[in-house]
Amino acid sequence: VHSMVDFFLLLMLPGAGDELQGMKRGVMEMADLIAINKAEEGNRKAAELAKRNYENALSLFPPAESGWPPKVYTCSALEEMQGGGLTDREVGGDEGVRGDEGVRGGREFDGNDEFGSDRTSSTTGFDAIFRAIDEYEATTRHNGYFDHRRESQAIEWMHETILTELREQFYSDPQVKDQLAKIEANVRTGVISPFEAAQILLGVRKV
Repeated sequence: VHSMVDFFLLLMLPGAGDELQGMKRGVMEMADLIAINKAEEGNRKAAELAKRNYENALSLFPPAESGWPPKVYTCSALEEMQGGGLTDREVGGDEGVRGDEGVRGGREFDGNDEFGSDRTSSTTGFDAIFRAIDEYEATTRHNGYFDHRRESQAIEWMHETILTELREQFYSDPQVKDQLAKIEANVRTGVISPFEAAQILLGVRKV
């Protein structure tokens, strides 16, 4: 998924044990922003705890190639649907949203800020998330990473298209179809190894 998108948003839940799972190297290192959903009544303390845990974990990772420091926000889809209602301290501490104001990247911004100035203000955390996405795009376009990423994606998709086409041609070959079931059975029973089976089928395809 990471290779297919411009911005990788990792959605997590508070108090579900995901904090420990997410801290494993891999998916967290790919995240440009971690959003902790369900930060509504009854879950706010757990969401804030998860937020701090993720922020601490992210601080241990090496800087991202994009030059963008990953953000962590809490949000509430439920209260967003119900019309909002969380204060900035209840949603995201110092990084929450206060009416038309908030904090982005450690500094104040207002409704006229160049990043996401057309976003509707929200007290459920989503306004801050939308603004962070806008800022990510502006930052990575400015330092050249955005275009570099797009170029790399184009090359990767080219190779993926080639592999897909070759796979389809291979398995649609009549001689491969004729031998495939028999060779699979020999692999299952240990008569031949997977490597030997592959070589046989590749040889059949070349004939």
